[in-house]
Amino acid sequence: MRVMARWRSCVSCPSSLSWKQTNWQAFPQGDKIGFKGGLMQAIDDLPNVITDLEPTEQQALLDKVAQLNFQKGLHDLARNYRARLARENQLNASPEQIWVQLRRIRKEIAEHDYPA
Repeated sequence: MRVMARWRSCVSCPSSLSWKQTNWQAFPQGDKIGFKGGLMQAIDDLPNVITDLEPTEQQALLDKVAQLNFQKGLHDLARNYRARLARENQLNASPEQIWVQLRRIRKEIAEHDYPA
């Protein structure tokens, strides 16, 4: 995809690795997360890269960013929920028990926020 090719030109990422596989912490500290000229320079250059794209490529990029943000949100939610279950010693609870608790919480919230 042309979008990633242009973005890669701004990033010192080994070509043998995909974007997600890159271990950004492995890059030298002086060159923040692998961007040539530092992170702020890459952020400043990114709008120019995006506006140089065709409208369909811009839309594809926006769709990909939305998808990745959604996936990240789901991963963060799952991590936080697992941490909460672990704190409450319920990490090994059955899915049925968890659903019963979630329904009870949902009912409590509905009764509080939307009294009959």
